[in-house]
Amino acid sequence: MKISHIRREYSGQALTLENSAKNPIQQFTAWLEDATGIESTDPTAMTLATVDCSGTPNLRIVLLKGMNEQGFNFFTNYNSAKGQEIAHTPQAAANFYWPALTRQVKIRGIIEKLTSHESDSYFNSRPKGSQIAAIASPQSQVVHQAELTERFKKLAAQYHNQNSLPRPDFWGGYRLIAHEIEFWQGQENRLHQRVLYQRANNSSHWEKSTIAP
Repeated sequence: MKISHIRREYSGQALTLENSAKNPIQQFTAWLEDATGIESTDPTAMTLATVDCSGTPNLRIVLLKGMNEQGFNFFTNYNSAKGQEIAHTPQAAANFYWPALTRQVKIRGIIEKLTSHESDSYFNSRPKGSQIAAIASPQSQVVHQAELTERFKKLAAQYHNQNSLPRPDFWGGYRLIAHEIEFWQGQENRLHQRVLYQRANNSSHWEKSTIAP
């Protein structure tokens, strides 16, 4: 297999300063709605990049679970690798890729914890099995699969008569507060179109520009 020969042609709706929204959250909402209608699986999947204490980058896919003018929300174990990296260096980046639309969105900013109320509200909305798994799993630690399965079974039996479990203190949400959001639209002949939004002096105002592919 010649990897260098694997390629595709891109095409898509035009992305310009004129037809893109004034606010990047509005633009993202429109694109996410498009992706939800076309992408077959996980349109809310985003690649989240963080760095460890030595400055070495790390990344993984998480699911977007909320979004507003404040930022982009996701949930995890605070003791996980990403949780420890965020605690040490709260700067992060995220990327959404929707191949059916030949679109991607890149977000850079800082991360803050969601409130306990926000984390409780989401945890209570999860299926009971997912709640049990969140409690059972010492995320990112070395573990034997049989031991983890047994731990899950014991918790399932312990909470058999409860419809919902209390959220553990080590699990909750984060918000990625963007200072830069880039929208990328694939086009013919690799003349892709990119619109970049940047916060002006950490204010609520966004400046918009186009950048070369």
